[in-house]
Amino acid sequence: GLGGAVPLDRAGSPEPASPLQLPLYEAYAVIWASDNLQYNGGGATHSSAYNLFAFRSAAVLARLLGEDPEPYQSEASLIAEGIERHLWLPAQGAYAESKDWLGAQTVYPNPAVWTVYHTIDSEVPTPRQAWQMVAERLSVLRKVPVHGAGVPAGPWYMLSCSDWLPYLWSLNLLALAENVHLALAMWQAGMAEEAYLLLKGNFLDSLFMGLAPGNFHMTSELDAHRQEAQRDFGDAIGIATRALVEGLFGLQPDLLRGALTIRPGFPRDWNQASLQHSNLDFNWRREGSLDTYEISSRLPQPVPLTLILRARAIRLPKVESGGAEVSSSFDPAAVGAPALIVKLPAAPSWKVTVEWNGD
Repeated sequence: GLGGAVPLDRAGSPEPASPLQLPLYEAYAVIWASDNLQYNGGGATHSSAYNLFAFRSAAVLARLLGEDPEPYQSEASLIAEGIERHLWLPAQGAYAESKDWLGAQTVYPNPAVWTVYHTIDSEVPTPRQAWQMVAERLSVLRKVPVHGAGVPAGPWYMLSCSDWLPYLWSLNLLALAENVHLALAMWQAGMAEEAYLLLKGNFLDSLFMGLAPGNFHMTSELDAHRQEAQRDFGDAIGIATRALVEGLFGLQPDLLRGALTIRPGFPRDWNQASLQHSNLDFNWRREGSLDTYEISSRLPQPVPLTLILRARAIRLPKVESGGAEVSSSFDPAAVGAPALIVKLPAAPSWKVTVEWNGD
């Protein structure tokens, strides 16, 4: 941890030392990029975020098991405060990559993509901070366009893991798994359009243009040094599944907390989409101003449903489910695009219609 470090204020002057120990966690062999990634004892944002999520989850499990959740929740609260105090850069709108443990205790303000997506995926930032983090990195990292003979034309692209120099293995690669995890983070931050461009760019590059069509590669042939390499890892399979299911379709079950949230992230020009999964079927279609959602759950237990939908008009729509009108509200925490919240009681299936009105 980084307990005992003297944080600096924005002018660079030491703040009064706090008696409170605010832990940050070093990252050593904890993420995909760890091959060439060391922090020499310093506190890393992504590793601290990992641990924050783990301790919060442990507190939930403790309550379910009738154990005392306080030790886990207390550590989680300290980590959260440590991350905000030591690593959030308010003028930049981003979390730092890390903070040194010794010497000048330097804060490194050029985070790689894993710092963005692990922090968002671990539910550390506020919605506004999550949006800022993605927007800040998109303004820094150069987009690599995906195009070629026979490739469907479009604004598809990939991103390098970082723009750090010199080029080193695992730190600067055009890596599929890193890109699709960032796409998931974009959906989680409310950037559905950008998320789809990044995901489709990577899928075109790997599944369509790659050496083994229909398969996932580890690095792209567009990578200046590694080219397309190591299809035996299977790195991207799990996170590509999450990006599709949790990001594009927005299906987010949380049975430990007794909840199902669906936050579709479809591009604006889509009019229908469907997904058949062993746990849940989802069908959506749009006809003019009317959106229809049909959801059948095979989850182990019935749970309430929360729909979070990108708002299409500035007035509240007419929402119906099971032949009855249902109340809805705009999400006061939404950033980037207005969002509508619809809450429905637990049921084996739901059919919801949303009739938008106004501009």
